[in-house]
Amino acid sequence: MKIEQIICALKKGILNETSEILAQSEGLWDEDKSEIEELLKSQGPGSEDEDIPALYGFFVLKSGRHCFFINKKIDIVYGSIYHFLVLDEETFSFYPIQLVDSDVFEVSYEDILVNKTLPVLHGIPLSDTISMDKVTDFVKKKIASGFKEMISCAIDYHENGFPIYITDSNENSLMWIAAVQMSFPVELSHKVTFSSLNINREGFMFHCSSSNYMTAEDISDRYIFDFKKGIRGKPKTALKSFRIIEMGYLSSRKVLDAFHRFLLQFDCKVLNEEIDDCYNLFLLAELKQVNALSNAEIKASLDYAKNYGDADVLDYIYNMIEPTLHGIIKAADFENALSIAGFLFKAALNSPRITILSGAYEFFYTMLDHLMFDYKIEDANIVFYIYNEASLMCGERVSSFYKNCIDEKHIVYITAMLKEKPSLHRAQAALSIVLHSLINLESSWSQALHIKDMPILLDMSLEHICQSHSSMEFVLDIASQNTEYFTRTIMLFYNRIKNPDIMSRMIDKIISILDIKDEDNKIEIRKEIFRLEGSKLLLDEFSERLKKAEDKRAFFEEYRTKVLNSMSAYEKACFSNAVDYFIKSLDKAEAYTESLKFIDGMINSSYDLDDTALLVCLKAFEAQVEIPPSDYIKNLIPEIKRMKKARSIKTYPDITEIIDYALFLQSTEAGNISLDEALEGILGIESLDDKRAEMYMKWCLPYLMKLSREAEDHKKIMHILGKDRQDEQFYKGYMSGIRQIVSNDNGVGAGLLSSFCVYYFFYLEPRYRILEEEELIEIINNKLVETLKEQSASTLREIDGNIKREFENRRLSLPVLWNRLYNEVLNSRDKSIFKNIKGLFK
Repeated sequence: MKIEQIICALKKGILNETSEILAQSEGLWDEDKSEIEELLKSQGPGSEDEDIPALYGFFVLKSGRHCFFINKKIDIVYGSIYHFLVLDEETFSFYPIQLVDSDVFEVSYEDILVNKTLPVLHGIPLSDTISMDKVTDFVKKKIASGFKEMISCAIDYHENGFPIYITDSNENSLMWIAAVQMSFPVELSHKVTFSSLNINREGFMFHCSSSNYMTAEDISDRYIFDFKKGIRGKPKTALKSFRIIEMGYLSSRKVLDAFHRFLLQFDCKVLNEEIDDCYNLFLLAELKQVNALSNAEIKASLDYAKNYGDADVLDYIYNMIEPTLHGIIKAADFENALSIAGFLFKAALNSPRITILSGAYEFFYTMLDHLMFDYKIEDANIVFYIYNEASLMCGERVSSFYKNCIDEKHIVYITAMLKEKPSLHRAQAALSIVLHSLINLESSWSQALHIKDMPILLDMSLEHICQSHSSMEFVLDIASQNTEYFTRTIMLFYNRIKNPDIMSRMIDKIISILDIKDEDNKIEIRKEIFRLEGSKLLLDEFSERLKKAEDKRAFFEEYRTKVLNSMSAYEKACFSNAVDYFIKSLDKAEAYTESLKFIDGMINSSYDLDDTALLVCLKAFEAQVEIPPSDYIKNLIPEIKRMKKARSIKTYPDITEIIDYALFLQSTEAGNISLDEALEGILGIESLDDKRAEMYMKWCLPYLMKLSREAEDHKKIMHILGKDRQDEQFYKGYMSGIRQIVSNDNGVGAGLLSSFCVYYFFYLEPRYRILEEEELIEIINNKLVETLKEQSASTLREIDGNIKREFENRRLSLPVLWNRLYNEVLNSRDKSIFKNIKGLFK
C-alpha cells in the first residue's frame, strides 16, 4: 500500500478565499494537487460547523485515485486545516469509512508548517470508532428509519447521478455511511463516496450535515434523508438483494460475507442494479432456490454470469446449477431461452471438462423442444431465431451443435411430438432447424432420408407448411443455401400446394431467390428441377417473369440465350410451351411480328413447334395479317396452308385459306369458273372485323364482278361479301369497287353498271324505302351519280337502254328514281359543256 499526503488551508481574503498547500509528500501528481485545491474553493455555506471538531470526506480524483480527507480545527493561525490521503493503488484493503479517527491524522501541525514535508505511508492504523460490531448495532436500531431506501438510492446513484443528502448528527451520519459501505464488499464500497463538508461539485454520492441547509428547490434532483424531520428518500426501485444485507446485519454476518465472496468472483466493478442479478444467481447456484426466481430473474442472473464471469467462474456456476438445470429449461420461455443458451455454451465451451459440452447441447435441445411443443407458438420464426443465435455461440464447435439437432433420437422425438401436437408453427419450427442443420453438415438428401423418421417428419411438416405462404417462404429461404435441398424442397411444395395464391407466392419467392444467385448456380438449380420432373414449374417461373417484363421480346431473347440454350433437354421439351406463353403475352401487333418469325422458322426448319404452339402463332398471325397482304406474305401463304394441312390445324376464320382463295381469284385459272363456283370458295369472311372485311371486299370485288352477268349476281356477291354487314360502309366500299372496275372498263363498264342499277332499283331501293333507310338510299344514289358522271355519253345511253330493256322484259315500268338520277347526270353534263364553251369566248 502506498499513500501520499497533502495538507492544505484556506486563506480568507477581502473578496475571496485562496487555498495554500502547507505540506505534501514527494511524488504527488500535479493534477491531483490542482484538483484538491479547486475542491476546497467549491465549498458552500455551512461547511465548517463550530461544534464539530472534524469533518470527513472520501471521493475519487479525476486521475482515478481514491482520496480520503479530514477537515480538522487547530489552534493556529489558519483555524482549520484539510488533510488529504491519496491512495496510489486501486482500493484500500479496508472500508474507507474506517479511516475516521485514524492516528494518521494525529500529527503535529506546527512541525509540519516548519518542515513542509509529509512522508509517504505504507500502512495506516485504524481506530475502533467505526467497526463492524458498532455499525451492526447501529443498523439494528435504525434499520426501520430508512436504511432500505438509502441502500436503494445508493444503487440508483450510478444510473441517475442523484446525490443523497443526510441530515443527522455527525456521529450518526458517519455510521449511516459506514452501514452503506459495509453492505458491500470492500472493493465495491469504494464506490460509496461522501463528504461532511458542503462541497458543490459532482462525485460525491453522500452529503452529510448536522443542520438542514437545503431548500425546497433542491430536492428535484437528489434524495433527502432528514432524520430530524423524519424525511426519507424515495428510490426508483427497491433492491431485492437488500434481503441478504438485512440478514447480514440482523441475523448472521456470515451469510452476507458469503454473498460478498460470491459477488467478487465476477468482473463487475460498478455498484448498480445488476447487484440484484448477482444476488439471484447466488440464490440459484449457492442456495438452489430456483423456485424463488421468475423467468425474468433467471434470465438476468445467467446474463450476469455470462457477462462478468471468467471461464473458471462459469464452470463453477455450471457445476452448481447443473442439478437444477432440467427444471430451469422446462420452465424456460421465449424471453429467457437465449440467456440460458448463452450461459450454457459459454460455460461449456470454455470449461476444462470436455464432457459438459455434450450435456449443454442436450440441455439446449430439450429446452428448444419444450418451447416448440409446450407453448402455443404464435411466431415460429422465433424458434429458429433462438436456434440460429445459439449456433453462433458455438463457434468452431458448431458442427456438434448441428449433429445433436439431427440425432436420430431427437428426430424421432420431435416427429412423435408433431404427431401428438400438430400445428403449422410447430411444423415450420421443426423443419427449419432440421433443414438448416442438415445443410450446414453438408449431408446429402439421401443421407437425410436414412435417418429414422426423417421422411415422416418431412411429410408431416410440409403438409402443414404448404398451407401458408409465409411459412413456405421461410423454409425456402433456409433451403436455398444448398442446391439439392432447395430443389427437393421446391418440388415437394410444388406437388402439394393446391391454393393458387400460395402457388403464385411460391413462384415469386423462387424468382427472388434465383435473382440473387450467379448465372451458373441458376442454371444448376433449373437443371436439377428439370431432372426432378419440374418442367412445369420452370415454365411457371418463365411465365411469371414474362408477365413482369417491361420489354417482353427482349426478355424472351435473353431467356432463350441464357436458359434454353444452356439446357438442351429442357429446351427440347418446353420450347414450344415457352413460345406459346410468349406469343400470348404480347399485344396483337407484337404477337403478329413475333409469330411470323416462328412460322417462317417452321417453314425453313429452324424451329420445331408442337401443334399447340404453332396454332397460337398461326392465330396471332392471322389475326393481324394485312388484306391484301404484302408480296412477302403472299409467297408464304401456300407454305402456311400446306403446314396447317400437314398438322391438321384448323383456325376460324381461316384467314390463310381466305387469302389463298383471293390469290386464286386473281390468277388466270379463275377465269374458267362461274360466279357461283367462285363464291362457293369464299368462306368465313363474316368473322373478319369490319376493316379487314372491307379491305377483302375491295380486293376480291373486281375479280368477282368480272364473272357477274346479270342483276341477281350482285345479290349473290353482296350476300357473300356483305353478310351481316350491309350498311353505309359496306355500300361505299361496294360502289368504290364498281367505280374502280368501270374506270378500267376493259369492256365491262356499261354492262356492270347496268346490272347493278337494275339490282338496285328492283331490289335494294324498294327494300330500304320500306325500312325507312332514307339516308342509306341517298348515299347509294350519290355514289351512283358520281360514277355515272364519269361515263361517256355513249356509255350513259347504253346503260339507259339496258335498264329500260331489262324492266320492259320484266314487264315493269321504268323506276322514277332512275329517270331522276339519269336526268341529273345529263343536266350536269350539259352545264359542264356550256361552261366550257362559254370559257372559249372569254
